[in-house]
Amino acid sequence: MAYLPSLNSLSYNEQMFADGRNVVFPTSFHFSPTLKAVTLVLAARSDLDRLEELIHSLSWLVTYADRLTFCSASADCRLSFPVMRTWRLHSLTSFTGQRVSVESEDLLSLGELPHLRKLDIETRTERNEYRAPPRGRQAWFFPALQDFKLHAKEALSRPEVAAAGLFTDLCTALAGLPCPDTIQYVTISLPVGDDVVNDGNLFPSPCLEPLLSLHSLRSLRVLDGCKVIVDDAMLNNMSLAWPGIRILLFE
Repeated sequence: MAYLPSLNSLSYNEQMFADGRNVVFPTSFHFSPTLKAVTLVLAARSDLDRLEELIHSLSWLVTYADRLTFCSASADCRLSFPVMRTWRLHSLTSFTGQRVSVESEDLLSLGELPHLRKLDIETRTERNEYRAPPRGRQAWFFPALQDFKLHAKEALSRPEVAAAGLFTDLCTALAGLPCPDTIQYVTISLPVGDDVVNDGNLFPSPCLEPLLSLHSLRSLRVLDGCKVIVDDAMLNNMSLAWPGIRILLFE
């Protein structure tokens, strides 16, 4: 039984603990079906078994939460929760992972949530890190997504493919989502490194062409030193493809 059975918002910070195993008051004591918004700041070194137990308790006790945020004090934290438990969080409309890498299986699970409108996650930049859905992209995959923010974590090795090619592949993947008519907000932030100085992050207009299929787009932000070239022809295509665009930001 939860200590605060009427609680509807929980922000729990374990950052002061260097080791998650030293946490003396488990977060799950506060979990209850009344919670609508949950923010968890994980310890710098969180035991994997403890993390799985935390997710297990969350998915069984906080089934009506609509906003879930995970933060980590460690830059290499990978959050993993089994697919079979994710579906219980059926009311989620917003999922955020800050300094937390979401595993491939969990991304597929999040894509099955029927009401998820906002997704803000970090990924590794190693190639072949993620795999496609086993039965291909389906209509139910992220069916309600409107606001998508993707942050790339630093890779251990430099990719052999040119940055412009990778950026085009990312835009193509976004355009290929089965929910192009609902996506309204896209923010892309890339790691800042030496490429910013020597023009390695230089993206010509054709890199953005796949995004023209997102006809409901209201906001496009490309951040962290990306040099995007938008010529007159692309501006005209943007105005035709995105009649509701309000924010167009490249910095």
